[in-house]
Amino acid sequence: MLMLWESSYGQACNYKSGTVTMSLSGQTTGSNVSSQLVLTNSSGIIQYVSPVNVMSIANVVANTYQAVAVTYNNSVSPNLTVGGDINLVSSCSKTVAVPISICDCNNATGVFTVGQTGKTALPGQTDVYVLTDGKGRILSISNSPSFSNNGNGVYNVYGVSYTGTVSGLTVGGTINGVSGTCVDITNAVGYVVCVPELAIVKSGPSVAEKGANYNYTLTVSNSGTTSTFGTTVVSDTLAAGLSFVSGSGTGWSCSSSTIAGGRVLVSCTTTTGIAAGGSSSLNLTVVSSVTGTVVNKAWVSGGGDIVAKRPSNPVTTVINEPAKPNLVIAKAGPSSVTVGSNFDYTLTVSNNGTAGTSGTITVTDNLPTGIAFVGSSSTGSVWSCSASGQLVTCTSNASIIVNANSNIILTVQAVSAANSPAINTAYVSGGGDPSTTPKPSNPVTTTINPTPKPSISIVKSGPVTATVGTNFNYTLTVNNTGNAATSGTITVTDVLAT
Repeated sequence: MLMLWESSYGQACNYKSGTVTMSLSGQTTGSNVSSQLVLTNSSGIIQYVSPVNVMSIANVVANTYQAVAVTYNNSVSPNLTVGGDINLVSSCSKTVAVPISICDCNNATGVFTVGQTGKTALPGQTDVYVLTDGKGRILSISNSPSFSNNGNGVYNVYGVSYTGTVSGLTVGGTINGVSGTCVDITNAVGYVVCVPELAIVKSGPSVAEKGANYNYTLTVSNSGTTSTFGTTVVSDTLAAGLSFVSGSGTGWSCSSSTIAGGRVLVSCTTTTGIAAGGSSSLNLTVVSSVTGTVVNKAWVSGGGDIVAKRPSNPVTTVINEPAKPNLVIAKAGPSSVTVGSNFDYTLTVSNNGTAGTSGTITVTDNLPTGIAFVGSSSTGSVWSCSASGQLVTCTSNASIIVNANSNIILTVQAVSAANSPAINTAYVSGGGDPSTTPKPSNPVTTTINPTPKPSISIVKSGPVTATVGTNFNYTLTVNNTGNAATSGTITVTDVLAT
């Protein structure tokens, strides 16, 4: 069985410089069997030969041919050369020749205008115009001699006049099926339309960030039978909240303008032809000032396409708040200390955001009066701390990843209890956190106690009477009512009465 693949529009007449393809079935196949497609003239002289086992021939010039498929055993090697005679090829299987016509393009607009001349108008006569495809299938019936917006394909226009009844004159019927009383059909006026046929495909990210640039890719393809000509225009009315940053693509020039409603219209043009079967791409860089879901599509026009404007597919993008760090700081310290002792404040910097920190993180701690800075250490990151008066400043350039933390240990000394209790708060800023002001920690309250000291007193007791010449006792009791034990020598003096 032989099947001829006609043009994509189903007409028996293919386009000039067209591609002829044959499909074979029921043929002997195997590793030692080959097939080739041959086009001959009406006498059987070979005009085109396909490569071995490639049943397709491209760039066939306009003419009328006989298409023959030849299948043969590789040991035979038939003489299939241009100029040879297909009738002399033997010892192989040849399909029945199939007639095929490659036609010249004669219309690049898709508009057909014809006229009927020399017709005699009769009482009750109806004159109409009929548009068919290349196989005679009726596509349209009109009282006007003009048909427009016809895409690539083979067409015929007929004038049909009739009086009385007519049958078969319906869209979907065939011109050969039109009959009735006094029906007159003019000779066909043939058209082979070769025009560009554009399409546009748009792609972009499904997710983007507010304030961050992202790209749409627009691909314009030409499925027509001829290259585009003139100016091809791509237009894209950006969704609300989107702004145009730039547009680029080989041969393309892009600009933007603000239209009603404050939306941005991007227009890109090219005068570079897009070949039949070819495509051309460009990128649009945009930025969103809002969050939420944006839906956007583009349009292509011009370039010789007979359709005024063709849309792309829509692209849906969810715009999220940008991933950023979110710094928090917690402070811990003792509830009470004693004047003269060293103690530690622990500062924990955590990142509760959606991105790691970047750049310098700064922690400040303005120590209360009565507390002096001694030194610092850190865990999790390297911190550098210094003091200027009571203000301690610590910095780090190490990144704190999401849900991680870093600790600073400030060693201080209680030098005075005059300002007790000491209430202290630290602050964190930087690191890419979008906050414009430093963020405070929880306050830590510490009672500063005076230095412990002993407080001694003495109690003396003895008899109320005594006899001359007899001994008696005084008892001296030394008491410590202070908050520290005594140290060193305690001296008790007693000046006896005379």
